[in-house]
Amino acid sequence: MKILKLLVLQIILLLSAFPAVSRAGNFSNKLSIGIGYPYVGIKYAMTKKISAEARGAFEEGIYIYGARGYYNFTKSGKLTPFSGVELDYVVFDYDDIEGNGFIAYPFIGGEYYVLDNLSLKMDFGSAFISLQEDEFELKVDGFEWVVNLGVYYYLR
Repeated sequence: MKILKLLVLQIILLLSAFPAVSRAGNFSNKLSIGIGYPYVGIKYAMTKKISAEARGAFEEGIYIYGARGYYNFTKSGKLTPFSGVELDYVVFDYDDIEGNGFIAYPFIGGEYYVLDNLSLKMDFGSAFISLQEDEFELKVDGFEWVVNLGVYYYLR
């Protein structure tokens, strides 16, 4: 229940920022909201080739806050292939185990536009994950394959 409350609070904070941002300039098809499992994100296209995204991922006792940078390849019809890198800070408190760490994740994927302002996005890559438990100072790190699936709505 604590995680659900935190997720709702995060979404409210993200959505409350949109009116101020949209008044600051013309963001037609540049600013989008992304929802995947279990993350939410705000993505901004700085140019046709370069985009940035702030993300938060939440699961029971695990909180991940991060940023992504995208390089968008040439659009082919409704599909835009991309590559990029994600850097995250991790905090966990699960079954009396507390700690933190980081994730570095180079990825490749594509975004398929179902409508002009709605897309499906998928990417995958091998993420380096490093976590440290606080009480006993245990540390574990290694590589894991990660797949992200999401839906993005572009604000007009």
